[in-house]
Amino acid sequence: MPMIKLKHQVASQLEIPVNNLCLLHREKYIRNQDTADSLAIRHNDAILAFELTKVNKGDIHIVENNQVVY
Repeated sequence: MPMIKLKHQVASQLEIPVNNLCLLHREKYIRNQDTADSLAIRHNDAILAFELTKVNKGDIHIVENNQVVY
């Protein structure tokens, strides 16, 4: 299954736009076309989800609990 499907599910659960969602696995950015097999994701592996937002033109920040954290 392409990770874009997972990305859509997570964005829906978090109630954020899918384009603002960033997924990481083992500190690597997960691309939409990646699959669990291509990333060697195992049953108990963690995938981190971050909401990205633009505050100023060209600046991208990570949002946690509706507050910019980075």
